[in-house]
Amino acid sequence: MVVRKAPRPGFLSVNSIPWSNVWLDDKPLGHTPRMHVSVAAGKHKVRLRSQAGDERLRTIEITPGKESKLTVMFSAP
Repeated sequence: MVVRKAPRPGFLSVNSIPWSNVWLDDKPLGHTPRMHVSVAAGKHKVRLRSQAGDERLRTIEITPGKESKLTVMFSAP
Protein backbone atom coordinates (compact mmCIF):
# COMPACT_ATOMS: atom_id res chain seq x y z
CA MET A 1 0.00 0.00 0.00
CA VAL A 2 1.35 3.43 -0.99
CA VAL A 3 0.55 6.28 1.35
CA ARG A 4 0.68 9.67 -0.27
CA LYS A 5 1.13 12.77 1.76
CA ALA A 6 -0.97 15.76 0.81
CA PRO A 7 1.23 18.68 -0.19
CA ARG A 8 1.79 21.19 2.56
CA PRO A 9 -0.39 24.27 2.22
CA GLY A 10 0.90 27.80 2.03
CA PHE A 11 -0.68 30.92 3.44
CA LEU A 12 -2.27 34.00 1.94
CA SER A 13 -2.68 37.45 3.45
CA VAL A 14 -4.78 39.97 1.52
CA ASN A 15 -5.34 43.64 2.28
CA SER A 16 -6.76 46.59 0.38
CA ILE A 17 -7.31 50.29 0.87
CA PRO A 18 -10.16 50.93 1.30
CA TRP A 19 -11.44 47.56 2.49
CA SER A 20 -12.95 45.21 -0.08
CA ASN A 21 -14.66 41.84 -0.40
CA VAL A 22 -12.35 38.99 -1.43
CA TRP A 23 -12.86 35.81 -3.47
CA LEU A 24 -10.25 33.08 -3.86
CA ASP A 25 -10.82 30.93 -6.95
CA ASP A 26 -14.44 32.23 -7.05
CA LYS A 27 -15.11 31.26 -3.40
CA PRO A 28 -15.87 34.12 -0.98
CA LEU A 29 -13.30 34.72 1.77
CA GLY A 30 -14.99 37.71 3.42
CA HIS A 31 -13.56 41.21 3.54
CA THR A 32 -10.07 42.59 3.93
CA PRO A 33 -7.90 42.29 5.81
CA ARG A 34 -7.69 38.49 5.55
CA MET A 35 -4.55 37.25 7.23
CA HIS A 36 -2.71 33.92 7.18
CA VAL A 37 -5.41 31.95 5.32
CA SER A 38 -4.34 28.36 4.66
CA VAL A 39 -4.36 27.73 0.88
CA ALA A 40 -3.31 24.78 -1.27
CA ALA A 41 0.04 25.33 -2.98
CA GLY A 42 -0.08 26.49 -6.60
CA LYS A 43 -1.53 29.35 -8.64
CA HIS A 44 -4.80 30.95 -7.53
CA LYS A 45 -7.10 33.74 -8.69
CA VAL A 46 -7.86 36.49 -6.18
CA ARG A 47 -10.69 38.92 -6.91
CA LEU A 48 -11.31 42.01 -4.81
CA ARG A 49 -14.37 44.27 -5.04
CA SER A 50 -14.30 47.66 -3.33
CA GLN A 51 -17.22 49.34 -1.58
CA ALA A 52 -17.68 51.46 -4.74
CA GLY A 53 -17.95 48.33 -6.93
CA ASP A 54 -14.47 48.55 -8.51
CA GLU A 55 -12.86 45.16 -9.06
CA ARG A 56 -9.29 43.95 -9.30
CA LEU A 57 -8.25 40.45 -10.37
CA ARG A 58 -4.83 39.09 -9.47
CA THR A 59 -3.09 35.75 -9.84
CA ILE A 60 -0.89 34.67 -6.96
CA GLU A 61 1.51 31.75 -6.50
CA ILE A 62 1.27 30.00 -3.14
CA THR A 63 4.40 28.18 -1.97
CA PRO A 64 4.12 25.31 0.55
CA GLY A 65 4.87 26.48 4.10
CA LYS A 66 5.32 30.14 3.07
CA GLU A 67 3.12 33.21 3.28
CA SER A 68 2.22 35.18 0.15
CA LYS A 69 0.99 38.75 0.63
CA LEU A 70 -1.24 40.77 -1.67
CA THR A 71 -2.12 44.44 -1.20
CA VAL A 72 -4.40 46.37 -3.55
CA MET A 73 -4.87 50.13 -3.53
CA PHE A 74 -8.19 51.27 -4.99
CA SER A 75 -8.35 54.84 -6.24
CA ALA A 76 -9.95 57.38 -3.95
CA PRO A 77 -13.50 58.29 -4.97
